[in-house]
Amino acid sequence: MVPALPWSDLRRKITKNFGVNGAAFLFETGLVIGSTFGEEFMAHPAEPDALVRRLCELTTAAGWGTFAMIGDTKYGTQLNVVVANCIFCEGANALEEPA
Repeated sequence: MVPALPWSDLRRKITKNFGVNGAAFLFETGLVIGSTFGEEFMAHPAEPDALVRRLCELTTAAGWGTFAMIGDTKYGTQLNVVVANCIFCEGANALEEPA
């Protein structure tokens, strides 16, 4: 999991060097990182409730923000993710400096 500060630095450098194309690069990078993390995370069987709690703990510890999953976490239906202080969401304009 990429901690918030290195991600913020990476975002700043990529947008500085690649301008508007930096946003597409960051999207693709985030997609690969997120997909890989999800696959690795799911490779360790556990109760769905425990996986949800652990995922929320990991994202908070990495500085990504405070994640809360609301809904039927036991079966994964009607699941909503609420994020406060999201490092990826603040200053959504990729050309701006990260907050």
